[in-house]
Amino acid sequence: MARLGRLTFHVVEWGDARNVPVLLLHGRSGNAISWQRLAARLADRYRVVAFDQRGHGLSDWPRRYTHRLLAEDVEGVAEAAGVGKFALIGHSMGAAIAWTYAARHPESLNCLVLMDATPDPPDENEPYPAGPLTPSGLKAPEEIVAWAATRGWTKGIGRQDLGRWLTRYARLVPGEGYVRGFDEAAYELAYVSGRMWPSTRTDWRAISRITCPTLVVVGENGMVGRELGELTAQNLRHGAFALIPGTGHLVHWQNLPAVLAAVRPFLDAHA
Repeated sequence: MARLGRLTFHVVEWGDARNVPVLLLHGRSGNAISWQRLAARLADRYRVVAFDQRGHGLSDWPRRYTHRLLAEDVEGVAEAAGVGKFALIGHSMGAAIAWTYAARHPESLNCLVLMDATPDPPDENEPYPAGPLTPSGLKAPEEIVAWAATRGWTKGIGRQDLGRWLTRYARLVPGEGYVRGFDEAAYELAYVSGRMWPSTRTDWRAISRITCPTLVVVGENGMVGRELGELTAQNLRHGAFALIPGTGHLVHWQNLPAVLAAVRPFLDAHA
């Protein structure tokens, strides 16, 4: 555990502490352990560090969430872990936090990997649509997985990954049943209200300021799409692009071999 100010963060490590560090940032509703399969395959050469971001897993849930606060958490955890200069990999929300951090702390990073997340198209700044919240009254954590399956979220994901992601930190709330292992309602409010993210223009400005080599990894059928992913890589000073076939948004769970084939050589070259 790492103590940053008033908050405590759950930190997990793989590999030899003497190796080059790689820090992993999970997406919204994920956690540090959800990186297990990817982290284990990088741990032969790298010191891999992941943490439950605020409002997730075993880290504190302060009910206050903005991109600035989450980027500051990255700085604090990196300092607490003593990683020095490191490579940063982020997925989904974690990727957005990663590009925010990279734009502000160019001296801290060897390289950056953004997984299935880019800014919205230029000049587009639509309000975030409210999403479906996990239903109340669930009697067992496994019912969370069953509900997620009805949304199409579990396709192509192994049972162990589903457990690490959806049920590992499920909480039993008296009178409400089991809830997912992150501060779901407060995060949804932060997104819908606009408090979580700046404008699209601010995001693209951050992308243009990133100085380290950056790999944009996009799922063939994910949330980003090839066109926007390639545009993001083109707007980076040292950008590269990789399309992962047969995957949706959860690229590193749905086709880990292809993700490793793209990410591992990039890290070996730049980290």
